[in-house]
Amino acid sequence: MDFGEYTQDNRRFYRVKINKKVICRFLGEEGNRFKLLSMVGMEVVLLNLSPAGACITCDGSISACAVRRNNLIEIDIPITDRVIKLTGRVIWFEKTETGVKAGISFEKIPAEDNDVLLRYLREELRFQ
Repeated sequence: MDFGEYTQDNRRFYRVKINKKVICRFLGEEGNRFKLLSMVGMEVVLLNLSPAGACITCDGSISACAVRRNNLIEIDIPITDRVIKLTGRVIWFEKTETGVKAGISFEKIPAEDNDVLLRYLREELRFQ
């Protein structure tokens, strides 16, 4: 299945609903780690995922302060027998009643991780 161009909602790629808890680390705009938040990572919910980006939601005031437009976020995504680390830039965010929801556009993904991600997305899409 080709994820190709997907025009609904101005999205380039189709989003696969995930709705799983994952770990992320918040980085500054230049990629510098927020000291406290990057040491242990924080649990967020990965709402959806595509080859080019993701949507996450996180609760709490600390995460709401860390998620800002153009800041980098590193997300650990458990896929089958391994975890891939994807780094992306916050392209939009909105405050929610309990925290924040954000759209992430991935930066360059290593070829091997990209292959694993595409296989995972194809498999997940089969069940939706």
